[in-house]
Amino acid sequence: MVLKPLEMKMLADIRRLILDLHDEVMGELKEIKGILTSPATDVPAEEHRLLNASLSVPEALATRLDESLVQARPECQDPNNFPLQLGMDAFQHYFQEGNATSETDSYLNLMKCLWIMDKIKTSTEFKRLPDGSLWQRYVKRMDFRLAKEYDRWAASLAPEPDMDTILRLPDDEFRVWKTDDEEGGDELIGGDSVFLTELLNINLPSEGGKSTHKLRVLQNVDGTIQVQDTASTTSGNREINDVHRFDAYLDKAQLIPIYASPSSTSAALNIKFKSDKDSANGISPSFGNLGDLLKFQEIITGYRPVLYRGDLHVECHSSAKFSLTGSTTKEKGRVQIWQRKRPAHTRTKNEGSHSSTASPMAPIESDAGPQNNPGRRLSKTSTSPTDKTFLDKWRRDSTLSAATFSTMEGSVSSTIFTGTNISRLDTGSGTVGVRMDRPEMPKLVLFLESKKTGSLSFLSVAMNENTFINEQACDCRLPRSRCAIAVIEHSKGPLSARRIESKLGLKSWNLASLGTSQPPPKPDPHALRDLRWVKLQFASFEDKEKFRVRFNEVHTIYKNRVADFYRHMEIVKGRNVVTTEFRRISTND
Repeated sequence: MVLKPLEMKMLADIRRLILDLHDEVMGELKEIKGILTSPATDVPAEEHRLLNASLSVPEALATRLDESLVQARPECQDPNNFPLQLGMDAFQHYFQEGNATSETDSYLNLMKCLWIMDKIKTSTEFKRLPDGSLWQRYVKRMDFRLAKEYDRWAASLAPEPDMDTILRLPDDEFRVWKTDDEEGGDELIGGDSVFLTELLNINLPSEGGKSTHKLRVLQNVDGTIQVQDTASTTSGNREINDVHRFDAYLDKAQLIPIYASPSSTSAALNIKFKSDKDSANGISPSFGNLGDLLKFQEIITGYRPVLYRGDLHVECHSSAKFSLTGSTTKEKGRVQIWQRKRPAHTRTKNEGSHSSTASPMAPIESDAGPQNNPGRRLSKTSTSPTDKTFLDKWRRDSTLSAATFSTMEGSVSSTIFTGTNISRLDTGSGTVGVRMDRPEMPKLVLFLESKKTGSLSFLSVAMNENTFINEQACDCRLPRSRCAIAVIEHSKGPLSARRIESKLGLKSWNLASLGTSQPPPKPDPHALRDLRWVKLQFASFEDKEKFRVRFNEVHTIYKNRVADFYRHMEIVKGRNVVTTEFRRISTND
């Protein structure tokens, strides 16, 4: 039997998944056995030291978490009412994400775990547990693991993230539990989709006598996605399912945002998605709410929309350097702010598996509001955190000698970089290098329609460090002004922007062309060289203010992450100057 390369890769990935699942199950069994058989007394000296260590959450961060908790669960205004089982589920969720690729995420997850554990230990439900009970042992075991993780983090000398940066994060980042509408996430699923990862599973509005209509998006082991559009009808006592299933390569996919057509007055949330522009495989779903639509869009583009506003009048002014004249286009439009999608917390094929612990008992800002932003799922069953540091995972994947890695010890071990992608480079001389990529810039994306010709286009403006809202260019400079205009400029020259025009109208208005899977060629034929400013006139002062606030929040977070990137690069460079090769990735302002 002759296997094609793709089939061989798929079989190898499936085998790796089976081994990972086996290791994970064995880890769970060992953990449960340890909880069940460990004595309630005679705690080892090291464990006793860690359990008695003074661990605290910064007061400002604890206050923010308290406010978020009371807002989500008013009954928790009394600290004694903190739920035990739900609290441990949340603890395990954030502990498992403790070694995130972002330093801010890693630190915030660790602080959340400390805060949750403190709430649990002071709750009435925990205090009523009998000595030596299973729940008591379970909580103490996880408290020990938390203290050990905190001890490891402190010993790593990792720079503590700036608290001002953390406190500027959106409110969603401080919630302990996700809402039911936001649940849904990266899970291996069964049935006919074994070894696929579920990215989306939502209900669509039913039509034409159909009882239910569902849309699922799965990720294949080869990185492609599988779209399943299922319409169910009931005939007597039988349910008949009509399933439309197809695979799509994101680097060829076509996403037409019908809902964002600037001249449309319809409130329908429609899109058209095809595996590629010439394929017959596609769907044209109508979504029930904007949040579900933006989740699907995020999967296709790789960017998370954090703001959406419509009913704009847009002016774009272009002029050459030192020129007193130029050209100005006037268009109708809609606007979104995109942030790069955060790295998924799912395990990659090279990471191996981590032990898990089952619970010991079975007890965007947009027109629709920020609650529609996609979120991660808090698993119904608790899963244990990983005890592996970043260096452990790196060491497991590497073919370099142990001596080589000993020279790296203390440099990147357990140091997590804010918004920075890190990869190792084999220099070919027995040494190892570190490559650090700058955080990816957020984008301002405009959906435009020319007032003169009616032609459609996208305008993507990079929100780099020097992009800003110039409040001196409109009536915002006046006291008590209710100006509804925002002017976007660059402090050091023209804006870094791309305009992609649709030659065939709505038929070729492909939003996926702005996504991460369809990067522009070099040189970019769609790049704008002399775009000096973009003026956005909103329907109301309130809309402009919401845009301004979210623009500045996203921009500030990005600038702080860039500053952290350079600071961390100097830290690593200072510790590994002999054995580490540094390559600074060029970026265009």
